[in-house]
Amino acid sequence: MVEIISLIGLSAGIIAIFGYLPQIHKSFSLRKMDEVSAWLMILFMTSSFLWMIYGIYKDDMILAGLSTVTFLLAMTLIIMKMIYEKKISSDFLTKLISIK
Repeated sequence: MVEIISLIGLSAGIIAIFGYLPQIHKSFSLRKMDEVSAWLMILFMTSSFLWMIYGIYKDDMILAGLSTVTFLLAMTLIIMKMIYEKKISSDFLTKLISIK
């Protein structure tokens, strides 16, 4: 049986993930991210990465997994910000992803 504390942790992680989705959707729809702070996303990404490491160390796969997802979502927002503010081109990312 799943412990109640694990359900609380799982709920917290899922809520954090759903917190990113409206911003990603809005930014993708408008193709601009003027109102999103790059520093805030970098801090969120760093925090998620550290929580992921902590979760792995503690052998807590719920924490590690959810932190990995939030890390990737924060990274997505940073990349979107760089593309929409023309700091990097989308062609560069396409080439980077297709490197084998």
